[in-house]
Amino acid sequence: MTTFVGDDDSVPCQVVINKAGQYSIWPPQRPVPDGWEPVGFEGSRGDCIAYIDEVWADPTAIAASGT
Repeated sequence: MTTFVGDDDSVPCQVVINKAGQYSIWPPQRPVPDGWEPVGFEGSRGDCIAYIDEVWADPTAIAASGT
């Protein structure tokens, strides 16, 4: 099993989102935590981060709004 830590961009991941609209990556072999849902995108860590960069236009807007 691959360890899900560090900066290894080849590690398999999935993209998840919470009700506040925040995105994150999560190991596909682990259950998704409560409050998070898969968005349907899986790939390498690097691919998932690139996907989040593409779809989450302004992550600071959520943080600034207090949600």
